[in-house]
Amino acid sequence: MKYESAKKYRLGTSWLRALPDFVVIGAQKSGTTTLFTILSEHPQVMSPFNKEPHYFDNNFYKPLTTGYRFQFPLKAYMLLRGMRHRSSVITGEATPFYLFHPLVPGRMKKVIPKARLLVILREPVERAYSHYQYAVKNGNETRSFADAISHEVEQVEAE
Repeated sequence: MKYESAKKYRLGTSWLRALPDFVVIGAQKSGTTTLFTILSEHPQVMSPFNKEPHYFDNNFYKPLTTGYRFQFPLKAYMLLRGMRHRSSVITGEATPFYLFHPLVPGRMKKVIPKARLLVILREPVERAYSHYQYAVKNGNETRSFADAISHEVEQVEAE
């Protein structure tokens, strides 16, 4: 219930809210959550309602105010917090999949052209093995790592 009340308030005040100053993107299992968490702990950074709004990939059909802007802090609150810290306050989000969606760059350029993109990558083999372990743990993978990789290569080549 508290979540729904907060969301309704945010939606009603969305036109008073900031847009992100930065967006963290990157490969899955590469540390995007860790980077975002560390940034969010800084007193001059304010977090969004949801870390991964997926606006520019899955929710771009929604209006800016109800699909995206409601996620972020009020501009006035950011200004007050900045005055308290005697410097500017920023906000951002982290949706790793933006790195791979072909329409995201153009969409971001239209909506948040001055936002900084923080891209985090990881050594590919370690990242693939980490992702494999995650899939096994969640019951989504039963093959050996070698078989899973071989199957993935076959799928990519077929496309």
